[in-house]
Amino acid sequence: DGRTALVVGGTKGLGQAMGLALAAAGADVCIAGRGPAGLEETAAAVRSLGRQGTCYALDATVEPQVEAMVREVSSRYGRIDILLNSQGLVHLEPTETLDLDAWQRVIDVNLKSVVLCCKHVGRVMLAQHRGKIINISSVRGFQGRAQDVAYAPSKGAVNQLTRSLAIEWGPLGINVNAIAPVFTR
Repeated sequence: DGRTALVVGGTKGLGQAMGLALAAAGADVCIAGRGPAGLEETAAAVRSLGRQGTCYALDATVEPQVEAMVREVSSRYGRIDILLNSQGLVHLEPTETLDLDAWQRVIDVNLKSVVLCCKHVGRVMLAQHRGKIINISSVRGFQGRAQDVAYAPSKGAVNQLTRSLAIEWGPLGINVNAIAPVFTR
């Protein structure tokens, strides 16, 4: 109750479901994502649960856009208590024909954007001396699969990022965890 959550990648799937669960538990929720599709619908669903629900369109792989989003959300709500990083992109292709641009896009969306959101929301949380960060990883971050030299390594890196941040920021009042689901209904 009374917390403010920022859900990046909250327009569909797990991110949307978790954003709505946070609202049902009493949090005000800002939903962030790449495009307008799903943003306002999810924010409206948050408001239908009696909580403040706002949305923010951005490309979370672009640092100035992440900085601007964090500044706006922090200003609007006065704080950010929870960051949920649920953004993700999959690209499967035989390694011997791998399109490196597609590979880089997966790494950027699945890892770089998580690093940027943690960095900038982390600054807010460090100033507050408290916060919770939840990074959505995948079982693929612990095990590979054929034709998956982008997604699985990116999620493995999210696991290591989470461990490093938990060690660095835990003693300062910021709880950092990851959830590693498999296919989820």
